[in-house]
Amino acid sequence: MEKFNNFDFGSSNLPSIDIKALLFRVLRGWKWILLSIILSLAVAYYINVRKKYQYEMDTKISVKDEQNPFFTSSMNLTFNWGGSSDKVETMITTLKSRTHNEEVVEALDYYIQYLKQDKYYYTDIYGANPFIVQLDKNKPQVLNQLIKVTVLPDKKLQVAVDFETPQLQLIDYKIHKIYPFVVKGELHYEKTVTYNELVSFPFMQFKLIKNNDTFQNEGVYYIKFLNFNSVVSRFKKLKAKQISKSSSILSLSLQGENKAKLAKYLNATVAVLKQNQLRKKNLFAANTIAFIDRELTGVTDSLKTAERDLEQFRAKNQIFDLSSEGGKIYEDMSSFESERMVIARKIGYYELLDTYLKNKNFTRISSPSAVGIEEPNIISGVSELVAMAVEKEHLSQSLRADNPLLKELDGKIAAREQVIKENIRSAKALLKSDKAAINKRIAQLRHKYKKLPVAEQRLSNMKRVYDLSEASYNMLLEKRSQAGIAMAANVSDVTVIDNAKDVGQTPIAPNKLLNYIIALALGVILPIIMLLIMALLDSSINTIDELKHETKIPFLGVIGKNETKDDLVVFNKPRSGTAESFRAVRASLQFIYKKISKETAKKVLVTSSVSGEGKTFVTKNIATVFALSNKKTILIGLDLRKPRIHDGFTVDDKLGAVNYLIGDKTITEIIQQTKIENLDIITSGPIPPNPSELLLGSALAELITYLEKEYDYIIIDTPPVGLVSDTFEIANYVDASIYVVRQGYSKKGMLDMINDKYDKGEIKNITILFNDVASGKGYGYGYGYGTYANGYHETTKKSFFQKLFKR
Repeated sequence: MEKFNNFDFGSSNLPSIDIKALLFRVLRGWKWILLSIILSLAVAYYINVRKKYQYEMDTKISVKDEQNPFFTSSMNLTFNWGGSSDKVETMITTLKSRTHNEEVVEALDYYIQYLKQDKYYYTDIYGANPFIVQLDKNKPQVLNQLIKVTVLPDKKLQVAVDFETPQLQLIDYKIHKIYPFVVKGELHYEKTVTYNELVSFPFMQFKLIKNNDTFQNEGVYYIKFLNFNSVVSRFKKLKAKQISKSSSILSLSLQGENKAKLAKYLNATVAVLKQNQLRKKNLFAANTIAFIDRELTGVTDSLKTAERDLEQFRAKNQIFDLSSEGGKIYEDMSSFESERMVIARKIGYYELLDTYLKNKNFTRISSPSAVGIEEPNIISGVSELVAMAVEKEHLSQSLRADNPLLKELDGKIAAREQVIKENIRSAKALLKSDKAAINKRIAQLRHKYKKLPVAEQRLSNMKRVYDLSEASYNMLLEKRSQAGIAMAANVSDVTVIDNAKDVGQTPIAPNKLLNYIIALALGVILPIIMLLIMALLDSSINTIDELKHETKIPFLGVIGKNETKDDLVVFNKPRSGTAESFRAVRASLQFIYKKISKETAKKVLVTSSVSGEGKTFVTKNIATVFALSNKKTILIGLDLRKPRIHDGFTVDDKLGAVNYLIGDKTITEIIQQTKIENLDIITSGPIPPNPSELLLGSALAELITYLEKEYDYIIIDTPPVGLVSDTFEIANYVDASIYVVRQGYSKKGMLDMINDKYDKGEIKNITILFNDVASGKGYGYGYGYGTYANGYHETTKKSFFQKLFKR
């Protein structure tokens, strides 16, 4: 028998990943891409319709050291925050602190929510609510429960609430505590009231006040009492940032669904910030005024006593003035005693200051200028210390003790405190030295003073006490007046540049166009990625190029996809594309047999790797196509384990090759005629327990020898070579073997065994037939005519959608 191993229809050495084939694999999944796009756009539409509009409102403030125009160099009541940069950071931290936002939420009653039901959700109607809820904070309120309020035509209000479960939660807004509550009885409560009338239930108590700022619409509204801490946490998300790193201008912004609510909150948070900042700024002056008032109390009493004693002495002794010598001594004595009093007052202040420092009671310290201390280091140091102490007190309410900002502030306070203590020691030492010198001068004057008449001495003493008390009183009054004016004229360091205002801002979310673009992109990209992954992970053979890359076995041809349910497609649908592909296979086989130059019957074996690759379908149609060309053909079913060769021929499978191989029937008894002219068939017959042993016997050789004399073509259906070894025994009797590979079904690894047999020369004259190939898919470079075959092949009528998805 002549070999034809060199017979090939072309060869191709391709890389392991064929980019072109991979691209076509992806493009063939266009239906999944289209479905993904439709679903993605549907999701985007759902989001755009169902998601609430979100807006962003903003305001801008300036943070600078605003100097009080009434401050003078002698007053020194400056409140030193530490520098513009520190102040801006402090403001940002304050704005985002829990304490600050609790104060704002409490002031605005934002834990009460006003709602109206739209098509898909409840909308916050703050600013358009026809009534205002006035809570009785001595009573707890039901938490997170929709309370229906219907504004009736007669301006009455119907309040109703329905509970799904009797287990509720109540909140006490005085202490912000939540505790459980169980409803007894019915779960529906309803009451009709008028404006300003108390709505009282066991789980809530409030009044509804007419909102004169909005139009009184009739309709259904809802209110809900929210968790105070949750509301504060939500508004703590306020964004505060500097316009630039070196700028003292802050931009504050807040996002939410209600523009009026956002704008009001931003303006309120700035107002609270200004108020608290001014209060802190005035704290130094307030402490100074309190200190002066305490001093004034004692000086006032001393002044009144001195004035009364002086008047009584003059009236009794009729002495109204001092002699010239006495007057001179009086003036000198008064001057020194006045200086000593000032020094004593300063020493007293330092001792009080030292006490405050030891007790860490920094926020109660008053200004040194209140007692006439003008040392710059002490004045600025005390001012900075008080400012930092106030800031720490404020931040401690919202930051943890281990917060880096608090730790840094503690370090600065400790450093400033140490410097002040050193300054106090130095100043007190100097003052005591000055006091000792003055005491010495006063002692000298007293020696001269004793030489005056007794009456004049007493008058001088009383007059000096009175004058000293009056001077102290006037000085304290002046300092208090200065501190009061400074405090009244103080301005906040926070200045509003732009108030938050609804000027028709468009929603920032959902961005409908962007959502559609993202949906479209994801709808295209995700299925492409999935198709690429599936293609890369797919080990099945999908194209001729892939097939030729996996095997060196010659390529016989391509069988198109059978779009009918008929296995005998060549006979029943002779004008179909699939029937035409079998005729092309017949032509290729005839070309092979011309090379063999054999006069007896041509014997063809058809096999595959596993079941399901279309081996039997190919066998029946190859036999049919030879029979229709007026060649006497016989079809033998030797797949004894899973016989299907008889299907479609309307023949009986009770008798077949098995009956002959076991010696039960003769050859002529097992040959059956089919409905196709020139085509006979030997079916497999009953399934035997030992199919391999039957095929190894001499009976098979005798059967083939007999049939060679009677027929032009012998077509043999065999078991899959990947499952059993029977086929390799039968291959010894045939001239050519056809190995069927099915597109998208056969795995690349299945070819390893047949390749090994082919390379070792154990199986000869074998070719590959690519089966079940979809039109335009897998041909690689020129197989199939696509739409150009219209009119030449018989087509099946299809619906509009079938045609659409076919395209």
